Amino acid sequence: MQNRIPIKFWRNIADVLVLISIILTVLALVFLGNDIVIHWTADGIPNGNMNKWMFFVFPIFTVMSSLSYNSWMKGLKEEEIGGAFTVFLTYLFVVVETHIFLLNIKLIKPSFSLLLILFVFSALFFAVLVGVRLRRNK
Repeated sequence: MQNRIPIKFWRNIADVLVLISIILTVLALVFLGNDIVIHWTADGIPNGNMNKWMFFVFPIFTVMSSLSYNSWMKGLKEEEIGGAFTVFLTYLFVVVETHIFLLNIKLIKPSFSLLLILFVFSALFFAVLVGVRLRRNK
């Protein structure tokens, strides 16, 4: 496939993230009720529901984002950075899906913004990882 990430390290991470998304979708379809909560008020009261079949969107988005390598590379010179951007985009969809799943099985509270914390830490992690890999390859 031409859109696949040529760097094996990033391609393997993207493949694992797609697999996690598929597993979470199957778990959501089996264990969650028909309506899942997607929005809460500031007090933690659910006020927005969707059908659980919306979880099918996440694997589609993760596969599409894992194949977005060529689009990222149009403005970049380093293949390493393009691979990292592709994996980071894939990772964001998995984080959102995980967050919605954990909230609906009541493992975490809505007031706890896991999504924001994971986004900040993962952005720093990917930046450091790219820096280390670029330095090691030079």
